[in-house]
Amino acid sequence: MMHALRHRGGAGWGIATHTRKQALEVVAGTFEADLGNPGTFEHWEATDAIGHNRYITSGGNHPDMSQPFRFTAGGMKYAFAFNGNIANFDDLQAQHGPLRVEVDTEVIRLLLIEAIEEHTRENMAAVFQSLEAALDGAFNIVMMDEEGNVYAYRDSRGFHPIVYMRRNDHFAVASEDHGIKETFPGTADEEIHPLLPGQLIREQGGQVTIEQVVESRQHAHCFFEWVYFAQYLSKLDGVSVERIRERLGELLAENDPEIPGDPESVRIEPVPHSAVCAGRGYARQKDLPVSEDIERRIEARSFTKSSERFEIAKRKLHVRDDADLAGKTVVLVEDSLVRGTTMRALIENVRAKNPAAIHLRLSCPPVVALCFYGIDISNLSELIVRKYLDTQGNLTVEGHRLLAGELGVESIRFLQPEKMLQAFKEFGMQRENLCTACITGKYPTPKGQELYDSAVQEEKKKP
Repeated sequence: MMHALRHRGGAGWGIATHTRKQALEVVAGTFEADLGNPGTFEHWEATDAIGHNRYITSGGNHPDMSQPFRFTAGGMKYAFAFNGNIANFDDLQAQHGPLRVEVDTEVIRLLLIEAIEEHTRENMAAVFQSLEAALDGAFNIVMMDEEGNVYAYRDSRGFHPIVYMRRNDHFAVASEDHGIKETFPGTADEEIHPLLPGQLIREQGGQVTIEQVVESRQHAHCFFEWVYFAQYLSKLDGVSVERIRERLGELLAENDPEIPGDPESVRIEPVPHSAVCAGRGYARQKDLPVSEDIERRIEARSFTKSSERFEIAKRKLHVRDDADLAGKTVVLVEDSLVRGTTMRALIENVRAKNPAAIHLRLSCPPVVALCFYGIDISNLSELIVRKYLDTQGNLTVEGHRLLAGELGVESIRFLQPEKMLQAFKEFGMQRENLCTACITGKYPTPKGQELYDSAVQEEKKKP
């Protein structure tokens, strides 16, 4: 399952197991050295396990920060992992004093200890209610105790997905249904269910129960999960990632007169992997074929590594040696533009094939603000679009032209926010239930808004 969900984080992995011989054991490693080696797990006899792929939004890339984390509370040993990011981490860190490791996972560990000591393990609903009261941010948590009981909780805003499956003697929880289907072949869609915001699911002694422990607040599902982050075969809260992306591509292609409808002279080139569906939709709307001249040679997402991003990006995406792009109009269809690192490297590679023109089309509106909820968008100065916004925060025609010039393309066009929201609405997702903070600067939690407003004020002080 962890291999199937590797796209959710490549900085490292960790697994906690419950066995008959040893009550609770935690191991961790790297994908390259360990998880890809079948021998790593051939002697394991675990009856229960939880695992985590680390995606860095808090703390550094250090082995001590790999999850699951362990703790003891109320005389019981536990291991837990979480997906998300805590916006009020600095405030909580100040309250708890020096931390064992400076990462938001450690604050959650301390809060879990306090809550279990206060409410006991018999009242896990109260434990997670305590976390909801203390945390501002996104936090999907999976936890296992030394008896092999498994708990999973989804925060009450539902920023990121969780699904579960009970099939014969198997019980599984994952961020995406794709992971469950890859692990348990033959699992039908109707056997997998989304865990709703504010719900706690537990598996104890073969019995599975679900409890609504916190009345759900206004939902804030991360739209970027559908646009970019999730695997395209997944369904998030019942909505197909593939179908959403294709529809975004279709809407992007509407009213795009700069692209001629000549299949002999135009090449629609989706950027793999996350923009392939959008490229398909774009091409279908334009009644043009899709080309597959761009190949991904490195699976790691460049913004999961903090250094050497451009060199990684240049090696990551390769234009096929036999690609016939000379004299053609190339339309690069990409899902989003954050830092521009990968795109600059790809455009450089495409330009080497001597096309007549390169046009860049993005199936997401411009990313102009930060994310404090689990996507690594944490520095305003890194956002390539932001420097071309006018005083009202809009990307004008002139801003588009300047941005295209920096990237080295003849034109650039983003999907309009209203068009993106239209696509989600067509699939039953209302705008008020989506977190769109990174494209609007409007945040669903108080601390998120405070942090962004502070960052904007600091930005204004710079020359």
